Amino acid sequence: MSKTKKRHYCKLGLPLRTVLRKWITLNERIARDWQYKDVPWWYNERAALSIFSGGIWNSGEFAFEEFSDEKRTVSARSRRFHRTYKGRVDLYFNIAGKEFIAEAKVCWPRCSRINGDNLKIIRKYLGEACADVRISKPRGQRRLGILFVVPRWKRELRHEIDRRIDSWVAKVSELDCDAAAWVFPAGTRKLRLRSTLYPGTAVLIKEVRR
Repeated sequence: MSKTKKRHYCKLGLPLRTVLRKWITLNERIARDWQYKDVPWWYNERAALSIFSGGIWNSGEFAFEEFSDEKRTVSARSRRFHRTYKGRVDLYFNIAGKEFIAEAKVCWPRCSRINGDNLKIIRKYLGEACADVRISKPRGQRRLGILFVVPRWKRELRHEIDRRIDSWVAKVSELDCDAAAWVFPAGTRKLRLRSTLYPGTAVLIKEVRR
């Protein structure tokens, strides 16, 4: 029987290791409790963010989602910030006395072929998450772009899905991220919806400094 494939990493100075471990555990637990007939990564951005927030709470910290705050418009010509307006921030959380705000996206790339196209999609959505959090008015918090990725494979590839997952993880590990985690539970390795396999999920995180 296949073993669960899971891993996390985080750059020095970014205190998210425990959160990422808890995020992995929660995805495994929910899938198991739902008897591998349903999984949390089949759902939308809001649902994905709730699992990440759960990882924060389970780490003994706190999180606050979907709140109103000031954002800034950006000039298309000069790229400078202009007027402020009321907008929505996906997530605020506090870890080890450090404050963070984050914007999240989710994508479901087709990965039957490992090529530049599906990696380009991942870069695009992670870039959009970073762009969204960049326009939040700074209040001393560190800013993160978060992307939840749900890779998909054709059903015909179910007999070689382990190798396909390994290849995909190797490529994603090369992306420019400050933290990442992924989990492909043993019980969901060949989970499918119609003709498509959804064996697991990943989260990619990039800190925005400017």
